[in-house]
Amino acid sequence: MSTSIPRPHRRWMTRFGLPMLILLAMAGVLITVGWQALRPATEVQAVTVVVRSVQTDAPTSAEEGVDGRVIQAPGWVEADPFSVYAGALVEGVVEEILVLEGDRVTVGQPVAQLVADDARIARNRAKADRQVSLQTLATAEAARTAIDPEITAAHANRRALQDEYRRKSALVDEGAVAAGPVARLQMAIEAADAGIARLEAQRHILDADIASARAGMAVTAAELERAQLALDRTVVRSPIDGVVIERLTSPGSVILFGNGEHSSHIVHLYDPMKLQVRADVPLADAAGVGVGHPAEIIVDVLPDRVFSGEVSRFVHRADVQKNTVEAKVRIHEPMDLLKPDMLARVRILQPQAAQDDKKLHTVNRVFIPNNAIRDNDTVLIINDGNRAMRKTVTLGGTSVEGWREVVTGLSPGDRIITSDVAEGTMVRHSPGGS
Repeated sequence: MSTSIPRPHRRWMTRFGLPMLILLAMAGVLITVGWQALRPATEVQAVTVVVRSVQTDAPTSAEEGVDGRVIQAPGWVEADPFSVYAGALVEGVVEEILVLEGDRVTVGQPVAQLVADDARIARNRAKADRQVSLQTLATAEAARTAIDPEITAAHANRRALQDEYRRKSALVDEGAVAAGPVARLQMAIEAADAGIARLEAQRHILDADIASARAGMAVTAAELERAQLALDRTVVRSPIDGVVIERLTSPGSVILFGNGEHSSHIVHLYDPMKLQVRADVPLADAAGVGVGHPAEIIVDVLPDRVFSGEVSRFVHRADVQKNTVEAKVRIHEPMDLLKPDMLARVRILQPQAAQDDKKLHTVNRVFIPNNAIRDNDTVLIINDGNRAMRKTVTLGGTSVEGWREVVTGLSPGDRIITSDVAEGTMVRHSPGGS
């Protein structure tokens, strides 16, 4: 068995060729950068564009805003002013869910059914108790009605005895009538008085029984109403006209009050015709946004559709982590494709003011020196590569001290060449101009 180990093949390309290629590439980059820095550049005079505020009644583009500035804020769609939960009003067990996500519902429409056996038994027992109280009241009133004739008869009998006693007592002294029968008449009168007193007391007792029966009837009526209400509430109904966002429970779930945020909620609803965007406005721009400011909303599902809206209110608490304040932007004419929690982009504009029967507003315009304007309304600017680049601009009608308004074509910060130089020339900025 040979103990010699063959030497591995030499890989000249890996050991020498690849490093050489890397060195050559680095040398090429250094040469290019050095040439860019060392090659000659034409010194030119240039000025930075000036931004001025002007009054105009011309329509304003969405990108520009009414005051020349648009505040952009990300956000997401939500119900206006808030979404609604259809919740159970009694504890129990869910027997059936009657709607699904995306279903349209109307006010009062059943969305779920709870097990109603216990509530139905309680209602029937309350009905029986009420019937008993009705019968008790009827019995007491009948007895009260029957005792009045007895009292009337007792009073009549006493008057008759009293009359007889008065006539015969006058004859006792004359000896025409014996004293014994007259004494017995006196005792009969006393017995009649006692009977009348007993009947009167019985009548008071019956009056008290009637009052008690009526109170009991009111209690049983209230118990029946409560039991019927509990039975009715085993059917959970929608509180609004809207669409089901999500189902929060399932058949067999137990409804217990105080057992969590959604312990009694059945479905989550919203009105598709009342939507808003919860927008996070940067704190640096919050001072330029107010309630009533117009806005434009774009959602990813409809990137070519711009929805109009307005700022309806602010949440009076800033988000320190995101450095934003939350604004609610109402969507004027939402459509069915808009759903809660869709991402949206909001552009908040400034309100217009009416003056002389025209909509006048303030816009920020770019101004450049008159001597920077070349043929065919073009200008030369210094691009990022320090070359002279030609751009076409749209001039406005306002001139201020030798500066001309530019409506489109330039942005704040652009450097405009005022010297005579050819397009594409490498230039070096020398500040100048008026």
